[in-house]
Amino acid sequence: MKHSNDIMWILNISVFLIILNACATAARPQQMIAQSLSIPRISQDSPMYHAIVIAKAGGGEETNPLLSSKVGNKELEDALRESMRQYGFLSNSNVDAPYQLEVFLIDLKQPIAGFTMIVGSSIRYKLISNRDGKILYDDIITASDKATVDDTFHGVTRLKIATEKSIRANIAVFMERLHSLKATE
Repeated sequence: MKHSNDIMWILNISVFLIILNACATAARPQQMIAQSLSIPRISQDSPMYHAIVIAKAGGGEETNPLLSSKVGNKELEDALRESMRQYGFLSNSNVDAPYQLEVFLIDLKQPIAGFTMIVGSSIRYKLISNRDGKILYDDIITASDKATVDDTFHGVTRLKIATEKSIRANIAVFMERLHSLKATE
């Protein structure tokens, strides 16, 4: 009888470790920062240089460890904030910024399983002038990216990587659009 209890104990511990290893974790902001070599830093002469503050970030969803990796509001805002800082758009002052940005994660299309996981993200970006309330930019950007077994064999981690890459691609498109936006003071 003791032998069967030992086997059951080992089996229970093994199942627990397998479940623990399969737990989903939230997308990491540092992996969602836009990294496009085709986008130069904004010129210091531009009215957009150090001119934007992130006013709102919404639509994100906290990760349930038993389900799949998601992107929370804070993770989205942190990735966007660092991307904007690196490209020269982020204001040094939250009070005196000429423009405010509202960002809303509308949709995150994630596969249930697969060797190649493609994730699509749709984010609404709305840029508003603090001077007169005029909307300078209001659009939904959709982007997707993938992760394969070359990234990792672990499916839960592969989904997180694909999710991070999708958000990174989405933010990169927004950075390109901001760079070409003709704003006036």
